[in-house]
Amino acid sequence: MKITYILAIFSFTLLMTSCGSGKYATKAKDGEVEMSLKKGMCFGKCPVYNLKVMKGGMAEISAQKHVQGKKGLYRKKLDKNAYNDLLKTFKESNFTQFPADYKSNIPDLPLVTIGYVVEDTLALVRGKEERPSSLMQLQYKLEKLAQSEGWDLIEEYTRPDVKVEEEKPTYILSEIIILPSPGTMLPKWFKSYEEYGLRVLKRLTPNQNYWLITYDEGKVKPEKILTMLKADDAISEAEFNKETSKRDR
Repeated sequence: MKITYILAIFSFTLLMTSCGSGKYATKAKDGEVEMSLKKGMCFGKCPVYNLKVMKGGMAEISAQKHVQGKKGLYRKKLDKNAYNDLLKTFKESNFTQFPADYKSNIPDLPLVTIGYVVEDTLALVRGKEERPSSLMQLQYKLEKLAQSEGWDLIEEYTRPDVKVEEEKPTYILSEIIILPSPGTMLPKWFKSYEEYGLRVLKRLTPNQNYWLITYDEGKVKPEKILTMLKADDAISEAEFNKETSKRDR
């Protein structure tokens, strides 16, 4: 009878735990990781890294691609004030209020995953753009930590087996995604490429300045027009579109 009672309490506890955080399935290992930030790849040169902050203030970053001044595994001990400030921001965010996933219409943007241990469970929230300001504040805090000084190199990534797994998409050479530089007047800019038949297909999101454009392939080769756009100071980013895109065309 006593064993049955204990099992019943144990089952009830598991049920209550799953009800409170059922959308988060990943358990924290020994409660070591307290806060984390993982940034994936984009169609350009976005920083790719995995940042972890342990309980007590020890931090670790695995810098994989396009992380300024870093490529490898680094660690540093946060000072008490910096650690407490970061922890306070997470605690005040009411982290479990956020959905586990924020859908995006731009697969070319980097996937950002933010983690936080809530009652011994690592809650993960994934997204790209258009997320609540309180969630973005957590991301900015962790990004600032990743960009800070004082990291000690533990292991340099030089081996060919230490790399980021990436898909090899099929590019749509007739379509180019561009991000205009601040101050660029698009109507005037398009006129400067009039001889190549540049025109807008659509703006990709209402809150982002990414545009999908096309051109006359009979007047200019794909590689040449892309090279021209990349060299144009009026354009910050330019890449061919991908067939893996799920956006409506």
